[in-house]
Amino acid sequence: MKKLAICLLVFFPIFLAAQVRHSEKKNNDEDADDQGVDIYIGAGVYMGSKKTAAYYNGGPENAQTSSGGNTLEYVFGNQYWKDEIDRLIIENHKYIPNTSKIYISSYPKNDMRYSPAMMVQLGARYRFNSNWAIGISYSFARLKAKGSYFVTYSPRVPGNENPEYFEYKLQGTENRSLIELTGTYTFETGSLAKPFIEFGGQFNFVRVKKFQTVIEGREYSLIDVYGGNGYVPNLSMQTYDVRQGGVGFGICGAVGLKLVVSKMVSLDPVFYMSGSRINLAPYNTKLYFNYGAAIRITMMP
Repeated sequence: MKKLAICLLVFFPIFLAAQVRHSEKKNNDEDADDQGVDIYIGAGVYMGSKKTAAYYNGGPENAQTSSGGNTLEYVFGNQYWKDEIDRLIIENHKYIPNTSKIYISSYPKNDMRYSPAMMVQLGARYRFNSNWAIGISYSFARLKAKGSYFVTYSPRVPGNENPEYFEYKLQGTENRSLIELTGTYTFETGSLAKPFIEFGGQFNFVRVKKFQTVIEGREYSLIDVYGGNGYVPNLSMQTYDVRQGGVGFGICGAVGLKLVVSKMVSLDPVFYMSGSRINLAPYNTKLYFNYGAAIRITMMP
């Protein structure tokens, strides 16, 4: 949130003096001519907070069901999956004795991060005059969280020069939708390039689409679709449509530059910031910083 405040404070005084001089020359007729509706579409990159990405670290604090759903223990604690994992590791690393005990040596506590995601945006604004406007926008991004953890075995093989720790991946995929209500202030500079700032509130909605680990090329889902009943092979088991995520809220802001192409169209590069409370328990108690950059095409009919 400090970064958001600093960005807004830096941009504001740079253009304040020019804005005041221009505003003194405007009259009511000009303000009336500037009233209207803007519609814009945009696309860019969105970066989610690594604090929220910790939801996918597989640690015991993230258990969602009595059987340990959303944790690595959900997979490694199931005897049938564990037997298969042991067999795969021993077959692919033949120097490991068949009698070895294979287990998790470390969790990716601080290693989970979201990859940059593509964000698309659709919005509309009502202009009260050439400076002030109020708007609403909808943005969508599909985020992918990635991290890794280590598995080892015991007892060690005397004189062994082969790896004793094996790194495996954790992967999470989520859909994130943002609905934002913002006020916009555009600075008049007397040129075709007009800086602007936005600030407002946000409603967000998150849905987890996939959460898995990949071990020796085999995918294991950490989402408990069996309703607390452990997986049993060759048995007809009821599965459930597990919905993880939900509604959250936050504040948002942006700084950008309106590049006027014509009286009806402008290109607006924007740097976006938000402090969002994302509904991924237990990481849904604080506002976490997210940011991104986009190019908007604004139409002023």
